Amino acid sequence: MATRSIKELLADPEFLDKVAEGVAQDMAARRQARVDFLHSETFNRMTVSLRDNTEPVSIHSEDVSYFAERVKGEAGWEFATDSDIRLFFDIIASPDADTVEPGSLTVDEDCMFENCSFKNHGLHVWMMSGQGTVISVSNDAAFRSRNAEEPPAA
Repeated sequence: MATRSIKELLADPEFLDKVAEGVAQDMAARRQARVDFLHSETFNRMTVSLRDNTEPVSIHSEDVSYFAERVKGEAGWEFATDSDIRLFFDIIASPDADTVEPGSLTVDEDCMFENCSFKNHGLHVWMMSGQGTVISVSNDAAFRSRNAEEPPAA
């Protein structure tokens, strides 16, 4: 079996069709996994454990990468897998979702990086996008606590 150069592969319409078909199948599978998770008991339990907690709880997407067990403990998500948590952030951090509370979306255009905040599934979401995206999700108690500490605008 002779090996083909990259140039030859990229010139082969059959190869390109196979690649495009594989990408389309992968995208469809990821979309379906997201929809399935959104309607799962796990997503519901994760949302409720944050939203209904009377103690201030804020979780941050960056912490999940480095301190997943700590995040699980703080959020009451001992039952969740790391994959569940990544899907949770993916779903909750969608400012264009039908579940975003009407009128809650604000975009801060006075920053070097794009910032936005909104309320989704009863949780406060803040996102900053630059070279990557940082997501913070807070319950009402944490949101009130954080805003009470900020000095009034002059």
